[in-house]
Amino acid sequence: MSLNLGVLYTHLLWVAASVVILVVIKMLTLYLLARLYGIRSSERMQFASVLSQGGEFAFVLFSTASSQRLFQGDQMALLLVTVTLSMMTTPLLMKGIDKWLSRRLNGPEENDEKPWVEDDKPQVIVVGFGRFGQVIARLLMANKMRITVLERDIGAVNLMRKYGYKVYYGDATQVELLRSAGAEAAESIVMTCNEPEDTMKLVALCQQHFPHLHILARARGRVEAHELLQAGVTQFSRETFSSALELGRKTLVSLGMHPHQAQRAQLHFVGWICECCGS
Repeated sequence: MSLNLGVLYTHLLWVAASVVILVVIKMLTLYLLARLYGIRSSERMQFASVLSQGGEFAFVLFSTASSQRLFQGDQMALLLVTVTLSMMTTPLLMKGIDKWLSRRLNGPEENDEKPWVEDDKPQVIVVGFGRFGQVIARLLMANKMRITVLERDIGAVNLMRKYGYKVYYGDATQVELLRSAGAEAAESIVMTCNEPEDTMKLVALCQQHFPHLHILARARGRVEAHELLQAGVTQFSRETFSSALELGRKTLVSLGMHPHQAQRAQLHFVGWICECCGS
């Protein structure tokens, strides 16, 4: 059993129709199941689009059917091509659904209709609202700072809006989303992305389109810290570095070292690390 791409030329309309029918039926079925099981409306389309393609198990079934001669050669070729092409539609569907959800959740862009009111201008844009970003955002809000949050998790977006956060859903590495969030009016941007690649892409984007922004970033490790330094970002925090140092200082105190001496040892160690490793 092998994939016969010649079917695309001889039965193009049949293949296209089969792919559309398969994807649409699966999406509708999954959407209804998601609704039945209480999944939020904003998450149902994502759930349905991720699983809309034909699965690998179909190839197992086709192999068994082929060995039992249940289908003719052309029929089997059509089924194989249909399932294969349906898998290729998943990234396109997810991208389209993501854009649709971004427009739906973020609403119309009011920037094109009227300028920012002075009191509405965000001072800080926080990218990412995981555990790291939450602490930063709460600290800023506790000190009366005006912040806007960018987040890709729909559940987190809905939850944050209930608690009064100004939040935009979508990919922060898109220039238009940053503009909608007020990047041109903000003073600083705090990047707490989970993926180092996203952080570096966002750094380059801000340096190109919003050079006035003061960039602060989360570094998940030494490698990312060096990449940030090379990109010209000096205000960053290594995710586990500070907490590890603090616990190390407390360990020294628990072993009998005077607290002031332990603090000096901690600072000396930090200086040595910075000198040797550039961290």
